[in-house]
Amino acid sequence: MAASKCINHDYRDAVGRCRQCHKPLCGECQLVTEEGVFCGEECYEKTKAFHARVAAMEQSEKPKRKLPAGLGCLLKLAVFVLIVVLALYFFLGIDSIDSFLELISKLKGKLLPR
Repeated sequence: MAASKCINHDYRDAVGRCRQCHKPLCGECQLVTEEGVFCGEECYEKTKAFHARVAAMEQSEKPKRKLPAGLGCLLKLAVFVLIVVLALYFFLGIDSIDSFLELISKLKGKLLPR
């Protein structure tokens, strides 16, 4: 397997590649920065601009809000009560507190005879 040759010096073996465009570079042609190795200022500036856009997008994301712990339980309880009330209304014909109390007294009379 042949070693890659520098894009600027075809007689030198490449020792690295540009982080942006991936062109092979010899030690003399490398622009070494804290972000990595580049073939020149243009690729270095493109990478810096990309990282700036990513940082701006991360900061602009809104944090997700969570419900307070007790509120979630209250919502579940409210849904449960609603289901029970709808079941009583549709299956047993209970449409008011009076009809509910009447049903309870009938059941009490049947279950607990005197």
